[in-house]
Amino acid sequence: MSLQPLFKNKLFMKVFASYSISMFGIYFDRVAIFLLFAYVWQERPIMLAFIAVAIALPQVIISPFAGVFIEHRNKVKVMLAADFLTALFTFSLLFITNTWLFLTVLMLRSTIATVHFPAEQAIIKHIVPETLVLRAVSLNGISAQVARIIGPVIGATLAAIYSPLLCLFINGVSLLFSSLILLSVAKEKTDFSHPSIREKQPFREDLQEGLRIILQTKTLLICFGYSFLGFFALQMVDVQFPVLFRLIAPEHPELMGWIMSFVGIGSILIYGLMSKQKKMLYPAKLLMTSFACLAIVFISASFLTSGFPLSVPLLMSIILGIGVGLQMFVAQTVIQKETTGDTIARVSSLYHAIINVSILVAPLIGALLVELFSIYTVLKGSGILLLFIGSALLLTHKRENQGHVEVTRHPSI
Repeated sequence: MSLQPLFKNKLFMKVFASYSISMFGIYFDRVAIFLLFAYVWQERPIMLAFIAVAIALPQVIISPFAGVFIEHRNKVKVMLAADFLTALFTFSLLFITNTWLFLTVLMLRSTIATVHFPAEQAIIKHIVPETLVLRAVSLNGISAQVARIIGPVIGATLAAIYSPLLCLFINGVSLLFSSLILLSVAKEKTDFSHPSIREKQPFREDLQEGLRIILQTKTLLICFGYSFLGFFALQMVDVQFPVLFRLIAPEHPELMGWIMSFVGIGSILIYGLMSKQKKMLYPAKLLMTSFACLAIVFISASFLTSGFPLSVPLLMSIILGIGVGLQMFVAQTVIQKETTGDTIARVSSLYHAIINVSILVAPLIGALLVELFSIYTVLKGSGILLLFIGSALLLTHKRENQGHVEVTRHPSI
């Protein structure tokens, strides 16, 4: 099946364009912040971890309620408002020189952004036929990874030549462009409000229902649980890579941008491969492959020393991108397949909150371990942890298959 039907869907293509532009700006932004902290301000590893905390804390606290909030509202207008306000906070970062104030504004910006993921998932569910969901998820993923390839390379280059603040400015402009596209979508006659006719429930009841859906749907429960563990091991070292390369390649600050880009290449390979599939492959097998890729990269990176060939970390980055891309693809596709139009916003926002718990806690633990031991020790430990998680998932998968065979319209876990 080709992507032609998606390209003919004008509403989807507008939302897709908005998403693509904002993703491009996000990767400019991300590389700028880490370069600013690691190279310009020469901050300690714990401060790099606080970047992840500032981004993740609002996601953990607000995300469960964000899904319920947007479920009864026009999703496009919610995304439009979020992009515009996020742009304003991004521009304000240009004038801040105090580290803690910078992190505070970063946290406020992340709070506004909590509505974006569940709103986007709900819109895709609303405007894309079920037969095209896999391709829509893949196309969005490819777009994000193209941005991941182009954004960090250009961003790191501009940051090295001029200033990381230029990258923040570009992200702000990208968000404004995204808002303008969403404004044209909001003018369409299509109703992007809550699709069901059921009576609006209290916040708490809606939230409890979302949790009940996850707990009662085995595929969601296993996928979310192991994704949390996988992201936890990943996040322990992810934000510490600038520390590693500051030690072994201090003369190449642009290397971080290249690494982020090559991670994007790996993810594009996976999303491109998945877009050719006619049905969902077994989520458990995809997650096990993801954990294996991440473990190989982390353990290998722990042996890097000064004078290494630049091709080595770039190859590792492609493998890392395959692992990360698989985790993201599995989560997005399972959410689309295992929910209805009434429940997707709640379930996706709860998933976002679960994952962000790992993003909140793991970087702090990783930073403390780096300061107590070394970045090399933590890389090895994270790799071994991922191998244990993959082994546990393999046992779970075998037990489920031996226990009973479920006949469904798509594979079970």
